[in-house]
Amino acid sequence: MDYISVYLSATFMILVTILFRKYAMGKVPYIVFDILWIMTVVRFFIPIKFESGLSAFNLYYVLKDMIIYKMDLDIFWLKQVGAALSPYVDMIKYILFFVWLVGFIIISMFFYIDYKRGIQIIKNAENCEYDVQIKQWLKRKNLCRKIEIKTSYDINIPVSYGTLKQGILLPPEFIWQKKESEQILLHEYIHIKYFHEFCNIILIALVCINWFHPCIWLLYKYVHRDMEIFCDRQVLSLLGEKEKKLYAFNLIYSAQQEKSSSVVYSNFARSSVKERIEAIMNFKKMSVFAGIVSIMIPASVVTAFATTDVVMSQKEMSGITIIQEKKESVITTGAMQNSIYMEGNIKDIKPYIDKIKQDNAYKIKDYKYIVYEKLPPQEMIYSVEENGFRYEGVLVCDFVKCDYKKEKYTGYYSGILYQSLQKK
Repeated sequence: MDYISVYLSATFMILVTILFRKYAMGKVPYIVFDILWIMTVVRFFIPIKFESGLSAFNLYYVLKDMIIYKMDLDIFWLKQVGAALSPYVDMIKYILFFVWLVGFIIISMFFYIDYKRGIQIIKNAENCEYDVQIKQWLKRKNLCRKIEIKTSYDINIPVSYGTLKQGILLPPEFIWQKKESEQILLHEYIHIKYFHEFCNIILIALVCINWFHPCIWLLYKYVHRDMEIFCDRQVLSLLGEKEKKLYAFNLIYSAQQEKSSSVVYSNFARSSVKERIEAIMNFKKMSVFAGIVSIMIPASVVTAFATTDVVMSQKEMSGITIIQEKKESVITTGAMQNSIYMEGNIKDIKPYIDKIKQDNAYKIKDYKYIVYEKLPPQEMIYSVEENGFRYEGVLVCDFVKCDYKKEKYTGYYSGILYQSLQKK
């Protein structure tokens, strides 16, 4: 399990979906965003690496080459900082855990208090005089989910609630058999039909656990917006495009009346009104082409960002025993580290000489070392002779590319070969 890789991929999916949503809203089917959000949330709950050669994270190694090598940046100071902090790693972990725990308790308490307030409103609700008529009307529209219809004096617009025991709360001034009332009821029923309150519980759990992550709060915000847009469009698909203007006016009026909300229930006026009205006015039935686009776009985003790279880290190479080969001998430098000694030829190493650091040293970059059916070592002690001088140094493996079909592993090594003091 590599939760860091999963965490990064899910984070990038959030950012890509928000950017795509900003610039493609109204130009692609809205269901695209719903699918992307579902895949993003699912990614957080599946801490498994799915490797792909098409993963965007493979670009890391290209950028690393451009930034570190082409610009000749010295990152040795980072290793020095890491070495200086290593004695305090356990203490830092305890401090970070304590900070996380405090944040988790505070955020959880906020949602819990709001939850208790919403539950109390539901408990205080009374039987609705329109209960039978509304249920019969829903049945005529083939909407047969068993729900409660109640009246509450604590709300001023209809709301839906519940995961197992579901229902709709109506304000006392609610008038049945008006076109506007039917639209609002259908909207709340769609929330119930697609278990949006259960989705809300999952989102709250994500927020509480990952409260420190700003992208999680963005996820929470935009998923709620898109759930409301989803319900709006489902209602219009039932009632027809001719009612979208009336529906938009109804939404504006309800937004003006709304005074309170809760994590326990969803209401008609919740979320960004302007964005929802734009979606309502752009509503039209999905074509076959739009359906194909709705599959291709999420599939592309998931392939690029929900998968991880095919390169192995040094951590994954730790503990691998290097089998002795011709002209090579195994040197064990530690319990979790392996290296080999190689005596090479200057012609073999010349293509990988990045630059002459001084008159007596060579900087080596991306020296390739290929092995089959096993992983290459983490480092190699490399020795080469030129013009009677011996050059030696440690080349460290930066990354490994894998061809699983051929069981071929290519290690890419970098380091500096220093000239011996005396000429041979």
